[in-house]
Amino acid sequence: FPDRLFHRREETFTAALTGGWRFLRRRRPLLVMALYFAVVNFCTALMWVLVTPVVLAIGTSADLGAVTAVGGVGAAVGTGVVLVWGGTRRRAVGMVGFVVGSGIGVVLMGVWPVVWLVAAGLFVRLACMSIGNAHWLSIIQVKVGPELQGRVLAVNIMIATAMQPIGFLTAGPLAEWAGRFAGGPGGGAGAVLLASGGFLLVWGLLGLWYRPLRHLEDLVPDAAPPSEAAADLDAVQEKVLSA
Repeated sequence: FPDRLFHRREETFTAALTGGWRFLRRRRPLLVMALYFAVVNFCTALMWVLVTPVVLAIGTSADLGAVTAVGGVGAAVGTGVVLVWGGTRRRAVGMVGFVVGSGIGVVLMGVWPVVWLVAAGLFVRLACMSIGNAHWLSIIQVKVGPELQGRVLAVNIMIATAMQPIGFLTAGPLAEWAGRFAGGPGGGAGAVLLASGGFLLVWGLLGLWYRPLRHLEDLVPDAAPPSEAAADLDAVQEKVLSA
């Protein structure tokens, strides 16, 4: 039976496919944000690979389960904090600022080979990640119109996670190389965690210093709903904002 309820698409499939990239390219601070978190997620990939050998080198599989559970509690606590607190007034400051907290958490995981310290570090890392992600998502929801959020989120996440596979691939060789200089059980993996945590801490401070990130909310106008159908939904939003 023919679908008589079919409506013509507002834009072509190709335009929809490339729309997210076009949107970010026209708004440089949002593109900078995605590239910034590509580096953060590289360090996150290193952490996920190395936390297991670090714990197993100093504890048992039961300890690993406990550490992972504590990390999950940290993520839940971070979510609860956002629900109660509501986040920072300037979302960009909260989004980037909690990268500093994430770095502190990863430093704790690698600074000393003790199970409870690794657990505490993972708790802090995942709590800060939950809070930072909430700020990031609220920025997307305010700066991107509902009709464009799906494609913009997809491209944003694709860019932000592009370096994760590199982190997964290089974690082992980096830990093996660092093990030549760091003694003790899990010394190489712990040294890489310590270095990546320190880097995240500095990266977070640099993000707070960098104007396109710190003032992202001022540099990118809030989204406005389109008042018409067009071949380029992004162009409609630009037109509404400039009116």
